[in-house]
Amino acid sequence: MHLDARLIRPTIGSVAYVVGVGFLVGFGLATKSPVPVLLAVVVSLPFGVAALIAYYVAYGLLAQLPGATSATSSGSGVVNPDGSGIASSTGDAAQWFAIATPVVAVLLFVAAACVNVVMLRLIVAQRRSVAGSTPGPDTTQPPASPSLPEPQAPAGQR
Repeated sequence: MHLDARLIRPTIGSVAYVVGVGFLVGFGLATKSPVPVLLAVVVSLPFGVAALIAYYVAYGLLAQLPGATSATSSGSGVVNPDGSGIASSTGDAAQWFAIATPVVAVLLFVAAACVNVVMLRLIVAQRRSVAGSTPGPDTTQPPASPSLPEPQAPAGQR
């Protein structure tokens, strides 16, 4: 079966599902709560597991970039002329890293939900085509050879 426009056309239900998965992941990461993220994984099965694995791979790759995590980030601060410190920050993750990792997570889970929708539509379309088809001729047997006409008795012997 090939991918046609009917399989990827958004419907209210599919858009609600995809937005819901994205919201759960975003909310879970914004509140630093694992429950909504794990709920998003369960709701977006089977491709949600792939999205979770891809997120951790992407997180690890982004963390390897210089200045991304607290181990390599430098501190910043403001000091008054009298020597007292107003604000100081050392060991925090870089701002771009703190923004990029949740965005990557939401995008991966939204993509997984979209793939789930398309795969479900493919399965339903395939089952409908199989259920709606009428059984045709048996193609497993070779075609019968044409029958030869019965031999006729000579005209005088009838």
